[in-house]
Amino acid sequence: MQIIAVCNQKGGVGKTTTTLSLAACAAAAGDAVLLVDLDPHASLTLSLGLETADARGGAYALLAQTLSLSELARPTAVAGMDIIASGPALATLERDQRRSPGMGRRLQTICRAQAGAYRWVFADTPPTLGVLMINALAAADHVVIPTQPDPLSRHGVTGMVKTLDMVNRSRPIPLGHSIVTTFYDRRTRSSLNGFEALSADHGGALWPDVIPVDTQFREASSRGLPLSRCRGASRGAAAYEQLWSHLLQRLPQPAASPAEVA
Repeated sequence: MQIIAVCNQKGGVGKTTTTLSLAACAAAAGDAVLLVDLDPHASLTLSLGLETADARGGAYALLAQTLSLSELARPTAVAGMDIIASGPALATLERDQRRSPGMGRRLQTICRAQAGAYRWVFADTPPTLGVLMINALAAADHVVIPTQPDPLSRHGVTGMVKTLDMVNRSRPIPLGHSIVTTFYDRRTRSSLNGFEALSADHGGALWPDVIPVDTQFREASSRGLPLSRCRGASRGAAAYEQLWSHLLQRLPQPAASPAEVA
């Protein structure tokens, strides 16, 4: 099992679209994929046409009660892709569980115990540094940071990278990250300038290509599907396929499971 956290401390940068699109690429290769919606707004859950979860199920129950992945995962319309849904109740988790020991590593503990259940886990996170994002970062093998090329979004990337630097002080193996430019409009000078600024600031961590503006993302969401599962060619879907190929080259090799070692 390998875990990819999609994070940015700035909202509206395409985290949910990136999470779903990358997961769809992994599922298309025949791998078992789990989505974990850690955002109380539940955009990932809703974008798949599913109902949100209350405190008795979904991500809240996963982290508060340490239930198993299989108990909480729901199938989606995409073959090979399950989801642990989110809902407004998740917003109260930090308050409800503030005295619970090991709260920031619950997701890591659960995934390690059930490493053979899925090949890939993709976690969509809220745009705030709290217990939900900390769970994703503690469990992750790699972090994807989507960002629009505008100044405010770039500022969010800087904050996110500082957070990763802080997290890496307590990790035996540093957590790698990839910065992905989203909502890129080739017709505008501001997009070009923003991309160049990201490149100057973050160098090799920045994916050298971009995710273009594509209105078909919105249409796919209304159908409860990732864009790659909708009919017709799409610049956006093709860009995410290229990004997935890039990430596969950057990700650390997974450790062998006990069964493989035996």
